[in-house]
Formats: sequence, structure tokens, C-alpha cells
Amino acid sequence: MEAFRNDGELYVAYGTAEIVRASLAARTDTIIYQKRDDILRLRGASPALWYDSTQLRADSISVFIPQKKLRRIEASGNAFSAVRDDTANTERTQQLSGAFIRIDVENDTLRQIFVRGDAKSLYFMQTDGEPDGAARNSADSIRIETLDGKPEIIRWLGGVNGEFFPEIFILKKTSDYYLPNFLWLTDRPKRKIPLIR
Repeated sequence: MEAFRNDGELYVAYGTAEIVRASLAARTDTIIYQKRDDILRLRGASPALWYDSTQLRADSISVFIPQKKLRRIEASGNAFSAVRDDTANTERTQQLSGAFIRIDVENDTLRQIFVRGDAKSLYFMQTDGEPDGAARNSADSIRIETLDGKPEIIRWLGGVNGEFFPEIFILKKTSDYYLPNFLWLTDRPKRKIPLIR
């Protein structure tokens, strides 16, 4: 780790750099923290970030934490978001991909997700708590507004294409319907327990 204090405080961690903080975790080659702007920048090979049940990968990820509170996450270049919100059916992973993904957080609750640039979504549906097929859509951009952290309003804008797959097809092999480049990382960083001498 290096610290630069010339024009505001700047900290750079190299190598296999990890962050673990409450419901947020991240791993990449290089993490840059700019204290003046309260921005964490994840750069290098395969940056990955976890927030609650959401996993985010991209060429670069920026985390905006004014006053040490998470407000926004921006993922640029080959951005892919996956959410496992159904613990009983982990194969039914909600997915978003695009050139850019922005996640807005307010009071530690997900408020909005915006995807642009070859935006794609895969959403596994439920009716009365039971699995009920999946919808796979593409558009120029996708905006998702949430209520209590759950998707409430989804808008697909420009060049919209969509497919619906009944549950009978999904049951056979769920992963056949995943978006291209889906990857679920199982090695989320965990808080290290210090050695006591």
C-alpha cells in the first residue's frame, strides 16, 4: 500500500487487494481511495464487488462513499450484475449486463439500477411465491426502480426485444437461459481474524 498526501489524501493498494466492510466486499489487483472525493476505484484484472446478495463485475468499478456512507456504485466496461435473492433456488439468479451499470443506494437500501449500452436482463418470476418462468430482455438502456430493495418498476428503453420462457422449460435446465458471460464467484472476501500472540 502507498499513501500520497500532496493534493489531498490518496491511498493505493496493489496486489490482491480486498475490502470487507459491513455488507460490502471487493477484490481486485489495484484499489485507489481518494479521500477528498470519498471514492474507491477498483482497477486491474477482474474487479469484483459484492453488496448484500448482489455480485458485480466489470473492467473498472467506482464506489462513492460520501461521509463513509455507500451512495452509488458505477461499473464500466463489460459490466455484469447477478443477484441471488431466492435462497431456496440459487440457480434462479437475476442478471443484468451492459457497457455501464449504476447502482444507487439510500439509507443502506438499493433504490435504483441503471444499465446502458447493449443492456440485457434476465428476471426469474414468481406468482404467489411459486416459480413462474423467466423473462429475458434487451434494450439500449434499462432502468429499475425499487421498493424496499426489491424491483418495483422496470423500464426498457430503445430497441427493445423480449422473450418469455414458461416454467416448464426453465425447470429442465435453468442455466441454459442465463445471459452471456454469466459467472457466479464463490470466493467473496471475508473479514480476517487477527492473530493474537
